Amino acid sequence: MFPASSREESSSGSQSRALSATSPTLLLADEPTGNLDSTTGTEILDLLLSLSGGGGRTVIVVTHDADVAGRAERVLRTHDGRLVPVPVPVPEIVGAAAGQSFESS
Repeated sequence: MFPASSREESSSGSQSRALSATSPTLLLADEPTGNLDSTTGTEILDLLLSLSGGGGRTVIVVTHDADVAGRAERVLRTHDGRLVPVPVPVPEIVGAAAGQSFESS
């Protein structure tokens, strides 16, 4: 982000902001596997899960894919404009695996 000489000369606040920009604590992914083949999609999900597995990072994934939602630690749905927790195991995801559709409200 900064050339080596300017990094050394920049303030600690600037350095902290640069570190935050290169190591975010919140990652947002909107349909990250939407246009990918299943192998690449699995690799992307593995990467997102590894990023959320420590270091104080939160990964939020928006998806309509039951397989993607099924790999999440926590699932929320929208209902009447509000976020609603979904009990685990997720009944819609289990149904989707059996060939039923998964829809968010």
